[in-house]
Amino acid sequence: MAEAGVAPGFNFGFVQGLGVSSRATTAFENQPFSVALQKSLLERGVAYGLGDRVNPRGGELKIILQPEDAFAVDGLLSDVQEWRQAGLAFLKGLGDPEMPEGVSKVEADYLRLLHTWGIRSIEEGTITRDDATVVLDCARRIMPEERAIVREMEKLNSRRAARGAELVRLLMDGEDPPASLFEGIASDDFAEDVAKSRR
Repeated sequence: MAEAGVAPGFNFGFVQGLGVSSRATTAFENQPFSVALQKSLLERGVAYGLGDRVNPRGGELKIILQPEDAFAVDGLLSDVQEWRQAGLAFLKGLGDPEMPEGVSKVEADYLRLLHTWGIRSIEEGTITRDDATVVLDCARRIMPEERAIVREMEKLNSRRAARGAELVRLLMDGEDPPASLFEGIASDDFAEDVAKSRR
């Protein structure tokens, strides 16, 4: 992803790319620390550039913030650092993310891992001054023991995609998909729920 713009368009939703859940991202954007940084960006007439190549196996995200007045860089640097500290405290205070009803164990493990990655990415990220800009560099760093969870989620998504394609084909052909098509692609009781709905 790549994006460039000016302060009014800056969106704190970028933290979702680092692993923060969509629910937590919405809360994150509305917290006083994000509101204060948004105000700082507006007051300083900041132009920004954002780019990432984050995926489930890792990747990096970079944000460059350039105030209209080069003399405002140090103040902006301080504001971004404060935002990061408050944001980390907020995310850590959330604890494990709430699991949607009926979520499978694989998905639950993955959602918990995403939250861990979000915190780790922001915590380990660097905030530096580079001439007339402030640069925020973050990386989604995956520990070796976390790779198995990523592989299991990829397998689940592959099964879902293949079965979803088969489901669409059957429906397009006017056929009733068998309950077996739903086995192993969602929660443990999903196939049972489908069978109940057909009664």
